Amino acid sequence: MRIIPNMGVCDPHVHIFNGKAYLFSTHDRSPGQPIFTMDDWRIFSSDDLLNWKLEYTLRPEDTFLGKNAECYATDAAERNGKYYFYYSRAQSCTGVAVSETGPAGPYHDPLGKPLLPPGFADTPSYDPTVFIDDDEDKTPYIMWGYNIYGKRYYIARLNEDMISLAEEPRPVVIEGHMSDACWLTKHGGKYFPTCPNTPLQTASMAPMNTEGPSAKNTRPTTARFSPITIRRISPTASPKTWGPAKRSIPITARRRSSTRISRTTAIS
Repeated sequence: MRIIPNMGVCDPHVHIFNGKAYLFSTHDRSPGQPIFTMDDWRIFSSDDLLNWKLEYTLRPEDTFLGKNAECYATDAAERNGKYYFYYSRAQSCTGVAVSETGPAGPYHDPLGKPLLPPGFADTPSYDPTVFIDDDEDKTPYIMWGYNIYGKRYYIARLNEDMISLAEEPRPVVIEGHMSDACWLTKHGGKYFPTCPNTPLQTASMAPMNTEGPSAKNTRPTTARFSPITIRRISPTASPKTWGPAKRSIPITARRRSSTRISRTTAIS
């Protein structure tokens, strides 16, 4: 069952806000074509993960970017009653929009410039993921990049305002190749990044053994992961079977206890 058919929904990140699911996505104007054209970002909502309603469209011309067709992957977070929509343009930069009224928007650009500008680190500043730790401070982090073609992932703590960095970016050491659009989660006291692996079309999972995503207490120069390879998930397969991942995917649904659902883990 396709829950959002024929609408070019790509790169979905799902969060549960106030007991309701919100899906933050990119939008391919021509799904099924060999070249994707990404005009804007969209937010859908659902009470049951089966029926989805388009709530809001964030257009690049409403941000510092201006009109373009390179609206790449997004993520979202909530803090102190405000909602933050992180978005990227191509393999270039990442910005942030803020809503004071709710996860469905409207959103505005509080900076008028990138949060992660081009050339900010020795990897492209795009396809961000935002992670809120479960420590006493509920420390927020942003992670971006990839580690193929000689590049690296980077991670940094966000300030309480969620629109500025609390530290210099730290490189993330992952042995083996992981592609872009990482997703960071935590289980059993370990931190797990997952992402699609472009050449093999697989997903990778690696536990982190530091004291936090950027090890703020021990202050190492890098955050380090030990790699584990897991099988890829098929959008149409049962929960225990696996298959290929695609940019524009038919999303199917099942209930999950997690408040975050990965773009690399198709909602199936």
